[in-house]
Amino acid sequence: MSIRAPYTGFLSVVVGPVNPPPYDESPLHTYDLVCIEEVVTPTPTPTETPTAVPFFPGTGTGTGGPAAATPTPFGNGTAFPTVTPIDFTSIFQTLTPAPPPSVQIQPLPTAVPPSGGQRVVVVNVTLYYDSNNNFMPELTEGIVDAAVALYENSTGQLLAFGYTNEAGMIRFDSIETTGALRIVVPFLNYSQVVIGDESTVLIRVAPQPLPAGIP
Repeated sequence: MSIRAPYTGFLSVVVGPVNPPPYDESPLHTYDLVCIEEVVTPTPTPTETPTAVPFFPGTGTGTGGPAAATPTPFGNGTAFPTVTPIDFTSIFQTLTPAPPPSVQIQPLPTAVPPSGGQRVVVVNVTLYYDSNNNFMPELTEGIVDAAVALYENSTGQLLAFGYTNEAGMIRFDSIETTGALRIVVPFLNYSQVVIGDESTVLIRVAPQPLPAGIP
C-alpha cells in the first residue's frame, strides 16, 4: 500500500494490525516502511545587468556638458564601428540545486512483557444446553461431567484439567502463565483463546428440534 501526503511538518506513522493479536503471536507480524520526501526546487528568476552608456568628454569651451558625437556620413568609404558583444553569462546564472533534506524516521519503542513475565489468572467456564432458547445459562441446563482442558497458548503446555459440576461450571484458580491461555472442550470440539487476569466463558449448545417421526 502506498500513501502520498502533501504535507509540510512532522508526521507520525503508526504501522500495525487493526485488531492487535495476542502478545505471543506478535513476532509473526512484520512490516516494511519506506518514506520518501519530494522536494520541489523553484525556477530562478533571471536578473538584468545594466549596460553602461558611452560618455563623450566636453569640447573644452566651458559649457560643462558632453558634446554630441559627429555622425559619420554613409558612402565615404569609412567602415562602421565594431559592435562590442554583450556578455549574458551574468544574466542567466546556473543555480546549483540544494540537496534534498533527509527524512528521519523515529520508530516507536517495542512493547516488552512485564518484569518477571509470570502472572496469576482465574478462568471460569460454563457449559449449558439452552433448552428454553433464551441465551442464558440456567441451573437446570448445565452439561455435567464435561472435560475441560487449559493450555498455554504459545507452547501448548497443559496447565489444568477438570470436569464440569451439576450446573455445568468449572473454575480454574491461581493458574500461573506468561501469556494467553487456550480453553479446549473435546466433547464439543470447542477451542478459544482468552487474555486477561480473570476470564468468564459461556459455551452455549443450541437446542435441536425433535424429528418429525421415529423410524
